[in-house]
Amino acid sequence: MKLSTRWGSEDGRERAIYYLEDAKTKFPDLLKFHASIKYNVPQWTRPAFDILVSNDWKLGDLPLLSSYDLSLEVIDLVVKTRDIVSREQRRLATLPPPIGHHSGCPQHKREKCEAAWIAAWILVIGRQVVHVDALFQLQPYQAAAAIKSLVVPGMSERCLELAIARTLEGDAFDYLDKVCTAALARLSPS
Repeated sequence: MKLSTRWGSEDGRERAIYYLEDAKTKFPDLLKFHASIKYNVPQWTRPAFDILVSNDWKLGDLPLLSSYDLSLEVIDLVVKTRDIVSREQRRLATLPPPIGHHSGCPQHKREKCEAAWIAAWILVIGRQVVHVDALFQLQPYQAAAAIKSLVVPGMSERCLELAIARTLEGDAFDYLDKVCTAALARLSPS
């Protein structure tokens, strides 16, 4: 790809991109992300970055890639973005979205509704968001189903319906997209 890009050979460049996109080709995501920036392959940038930030790359893999010309800026961006995503996950797990109370909920019951919502959020949704096994972590695309199925003992049915509706309308689970978009915007072209 390097020579095709340098010589302006679109055919060779497209063939290299096609070959490296093949699932049978062993091309680590960190190298794919680096190449997407270095050789201007925008269709690889966001998908490779999302995988690196979400779950694919481990710092221990770096020595295996040491023979490649990896940009320290790229590695630094991945590591820092992963840290920010991890902080956002912990925040989401421990700070439930605020609830509004249904007009039919008596004033004396509202405190119990709120306590029940907080406990259910932390014990059910929060645990899933920060689960130690990535296989069982609640991913942003799964959030709506998990929230809709949330059972909150001690909370009035109408307040629960309202809390679920407001949570689904909000952007609490958009953290991954927002953090990755902001991180890539900071990346300077090579």
